[in-house]
Amino acid sequence: MDQQKIDLFLMTNKDYFPSEKFVFLKEKLKNITEEQFTMISAMEFKNPTTILIISLLLGSLGIDRFML
Repeated sequence: MDQQKIDLFLMTNKDYFPSEKFVFLKEKLKNITEEQFTMISAMEFKNPTTILIISLLLGSLGIDRFML
């Protein structure tokens, strides 16, 4: 996998991953195929802060599980 593509992917999605996991993510992304990278790039990631707030407020109703 091209290092430039990996860096671009991590820069655009940096809010969705913890910063201490970037090294692990880079290694995993280097070992995937172009087809797998296209599928990962097409995914829509959820904001963890929004999910946390909804989980605290509406978690007893199970709404947070539907969002995930």
